[in-house]
Amino acid sequence: MRSGPLIISGPITVLQAISLVGGFDKFADEGGIKVIRTKADSQEILSVHYKDIISGKDMSTNIQLKAGDTVVVP
Repeated sequence: MRSGPLIISGPITVLQAISLVGGFDKFADEGGIKVIRTKADSQEILSVHYKDIISGKDMSTNIQLKAGDTVVVP
């Protein structure tokens, strides 16, 4: 996985963004993925449940990213 900005030209989900940067490296904590979203006067931290997404069990945390969002994979 590479770090740094990802320039996109249309709608993209967390799973698509992870795929575009090459997936996870062997040290990634798939259970700790977060999206940090900056709002006018605060930040919102959204949890991503990767295993639920890839299993098809629950897609609700495959968040549609917005301009300025940061995806954190510890």
